[in-house]
Amino acid sequence: MFQLGRSYSLGMRSTAFNPRFHRTVGFAARTVKRQNVRCRRRREMTKEQQQPEVDEEFVNYMRRTAAMYRLTRNQVVNTYWQHLAEVIDNGFIAFMLRGAVSWESESGERIGSSDGAVWLKSDLYDPVGKHLAAQPVRLFLQFQMNIHDIWGGLKVNVDPEDEETSKATLEKGIADIALLSDLLSFATGASSTWYPARYLKVKVTPISTPPPDEEERYEWQCWPLPRRSEEHSGVGIRDRFVRVGLMPLFEYLRSLSHPEIAAVLRRALSWHAQGNYLGSGLNRFVNYWESIELLAHFFYKRLPANLRGRPAKPGRPTIREKMKAVLPLLTSRDDFDGKLFGEGPGGVSLYRLRNDIAHGNRCDHELEFTDLVDGQIDEFQQLGKQVLRATFNRVDEVEQLIYDAGGGRGSV
Repeated sequence: MFQLGRSYSLGMRSTAFNPRFHRTVGFAARTVKRQNVRCRRRREMTKEQQQPEVDEEFVNYMRRTAAMYRLTRNQVVNTYWQHLAEVIDNGFIAFMLRGAVSWESESGERIGSSDGAVWLKSDLYDPVGKHLAAQPVRLFLQFQMNIHDIWGGLKVNVDPEDEETSKATLEKGIADIALLSDLLSFATGASSTWYPARYLKVKVTPISTPPPDEEERYEWQCWPLPRRSEEHSGVGIRDRFVRVGLMPLFEYLRSLSHPEIAAVLRRALSWHAQGNYLGSGLNRFVNYWESIELLAHFFYKRLPANLRGRPAKPGRPTIREKMKAVLPLLTSRDDFDGKLFGEGPGGVSLYRLRNDIAHGNRCDHELEFTDLVDGQIDEFQQLGKQVLRATFNRVDEVEQLIYDAGGGRGSV
């Protein structure tokens, strides 16, 4: 106890003569005093002075964004909604068609549909007469990656104060953009897809000519080579193709009055366009098959009994029996059964190839099998294209046939 008390006592006495201790205590006291002054001043301020400034425009933006997100989690809808001010100013939602379709436009201007609902504009970069350093990224994409862009806009009328109606408008617009993208791929046979975009004016800063190297310089680089010839081959189009071929077909399919037929045609077109996408690998074959199969399923259920034929197993028709009944009506041809189910190269039918891929019996790295598929993929693509094009041309006849059978026009 004596030792502890002496130690404590000595410690207290030692601090009484420590200048550093006094400076620390003094600084702390001054800090507390300043804080008390600030608190007193804040208490004296009026409530209006204490209220922080609020950016009403930002608050409304966050409210609208959250309201749309509660209605739908679709990322494309929310992306367009987040740039609502641009959409309203432009009067359209912008998009970009990207793929192996190179549009060399003679006019360089927009080409729109007859009703003004949609427009397209080529973004092909012509490097002739320009410095190589002016657009190095676009040069690389076009000549090394075979990627070309087409700009577009689809007219919409959205109300920032009516999220539900605007959501339905944007969803319909997105479906129409997807239809146009699928039609471009279908009509050209090229790999293509679409992306939402912004359409805005930006400042262009010229790039000065880089100084020449004082001496020759070499470096190692790695350049990709195509796994298939298709990867570095594309399709070139001109203004007439867009104006006469693409836009009228888009307007026709967009205006179909029978909703169920319109929906199944869009679905079949989407499957076919996905088959044109090179990144799908062996799935391309299944996509082409599915674009034909879903048409057979859809129309077979609605055909009169005398046109269906009698299935081998009552009540359980096979896909071959469905296709055999439907495809001649859609295409006015009776040779599809042999082309789809008959033996092809290597003694394997297209139907068997489809089953081997869909059921996981084969994969993209089995070279003998992929060679077999590659040998028939072009022919199969053309078969699917013929079925779809013939169906487009005979929609009214098929609907009338179903109507005569008792289905009722407009309710197929």
